[in-house]
Amino acid sequence: MAGKRKATNISTAIGLRIKKFRKKMQLKGVDCSKILGIPPSRLSDWESGQTSFTADQIFMIAEKLKISPTWLLAGQEAGEDSPPLDVDIHTVKKLLQDGIEILDGVARKQATKE
Repeated sequence: MAGKRKATNISTAIGLRIKKFRKKMQLKGVDCSKILGIPPSRLSDWESGQTSFTADQIFMIAEKLKISPTWLLAGQEAGEDSPPLDVDIHTVKKLLQDGIEILDGVARKQATKE
């Protein structure tokens, strides 16, 4: 098992959004961790901002909690609810991965020009 990755400000914000959503849905931590298929200690680490997230984890959380990965990543204005997940999560993940590959290709081309 890999060690904890150092959390970033965005990881802290994502953790707080997970906790906010869990409380809004009146889920106990142990029940939410069962839904996510993770140990309660990992959920606690996430919610308290002690570890960072991988892209796969963000998509898994969004899929299992039926919330938007965009909301997890970027949040919304105060008082707004989590937007419904109206797009197939696998399609969104594939589009993001394709975009990352394109950006990596652009970066490689720029690096060879320098």
